[in-house]
Amino acid sequence: MKLLSFRSYGHDIQDIVQLARQLGCTTAEDLLQFVKHYYPDEQALPEKTLEIRSIARQINAPHKP
Repeated sequence: MKLLSFRSYGHDIQDIVQLARQLGCTTAEDLLQFVKHYYPDEQALPEKTLEIRSIARQINAPHKP
């Protein structure tokens, strides 16, 4: 649900990155498939898709201690 309603500020993105790592979702396609699976009637807007792709890059970035 956070993938459809996250804000670009605050802790939402950090939460998504942490949850995605725990679930093994490492690509934007993985994240978008999650949305399609649980919300088949919803579609991510183009702007949200770009933000999800940015989040996927953060998921794959080296962890900061």
